[in-house]
Amino acid sequence: MDKVLHSEDGLDICEQLKKNPSTAHIPVMMRSGHRDLQEICIAAGANQFIAKPFDVKLFLAKLEEMWAERNMNQGNAPRHPA
Repeated sequence: MDKVLHSEDGLDICEQLKKNPSTAHIPVMMRSGHRDLQEICIAAGANQFIAKPFDVKLFLAKLEEMWAERNMNQGNAPRHPA
């Protein structure tokens, strides 16, 4: 999710997702053209942060990390997202 969205702030949406018990398990990767926002995005509940422009290999590696973390937290064996 981008930090800057058309009508809402991505940080606000991330915080809402992570505070709601029915959506808190959803992995969120925040992205922004402002590299200095990483700490703020993580504090808002994002599982990962990536600065734009980003390398596709780095993006895919971060997705793999999020899925592995999610599966470990759920007690599942690591697997690739569908």
